[in-house]
Amino acid sequence: MKFIHIIERFERIDSLIRIKATGKPKNFARKLNISEKCLYNTIEIMKQLGAPINFSRTKESYFYEYDVDFKFKFMKKDK
Repeated sequence: MKFIHIIERFERIDSLIRIKATGKPKNFARKLNISEKCLYNTIEIMKQLGAPINFSRTKESYFYEYDVDFKFKFMKKDK
C-alpha cells in the first residue's frame, strides 16, 4: 500500500471518530472498505503514534480519551 493511502486512511478514521460515526469494528471496517484485521492493525499503528483511541461498548463506537489534533501535510510557513 502506498504511503499516501495510509495517511488518507488515518484521516478518514480520525474524521469518523471525531463525528462519533464509527459504530462497531465490523461496521467501521465496512465504512472504510477494509477488513476488520486491517482496521485493528491501523488503529494499533495510530495508537503507537500517540492517538488515544478506545472503544466504548455502551456507545458501540470508537472515541478519543482526550482531545487531539491529527495533521499530516506540508504547510507554507509565514515569514
